[in-house]
Amino acid sequence: RGCVNNHAGMSKKSLGGGVYLSGSAIFDSIVSNCTASGSTSAATDQCGGGVYVGADAEVSVISNCLIASCACTDSANRYACGGGVYGANGASVLLVDSRISGNMASAKGGGVYFFTTKSAAVSRCELSENILDPNNTSSLDKFGSALATESASVTIRGCRFAHNHGEWASSSYNFYGAAVSVYYADSVVEDCDFLGNVSASGGSGVSVYYGAECTVS
Repeated sequence: RGCVNNHAGMSKKSLGGGVYLSGSAIFDSIVSNCTASGSTSAATDQCGGGVYVGADAEVSVISNCLIASCACTDSANRYACGGGVYGANGASVLLVDSRISGNMASAKGGGVYFFTTKSAAVSRCELSENILDPNNTSSLDKFGSALATESASVTIRGCRFAHNHGEWASSSYNFYGAAVSVYYADSVVEDCDFLGNVSASGGSGVSVYYGAECTVS
């Protein structure tokens, strides 16, 4: 708990404020009040405030865990993604029977963010009270307060999305998908509950953009 991975002012990446996984697993754990932050400008430099899942041939499993009050930020307010969990390029991620709550990212995926992962599944999880930084002044649009997936197909089953928020302090950008945001990928959302999610620009439940397809049932 209370870990910080901060490379502010340095040409290094901050990957996983609390835990870095690669082809491994965490069970029955609490990851809280952890931060990945920095000031470098690359789009993948500040990732996974709570847990970062790196590429590996084996599946990385997060089961029966609480990931709460974690943050992923950058001083440019542009690229930090995955406040709770970040699934990286080439990773295989199984997130199951866990609670992702009260996390924040600057840009995408306040709770969970998948980026070009090989495979991703989220089952029987609660994602609640996650946000995208309302004080982010970047002109770039923001996606997925609870969960965002970019160029990565994800299957989401039996989950509860409650009171996730994407609201602005400036009108120079848009917030899309308070619960789930899907873009550049095809995904499935099945047997999920949505309660009290708020997005300033649209898709308070599920938003689908940029040629993506999402089956919701």
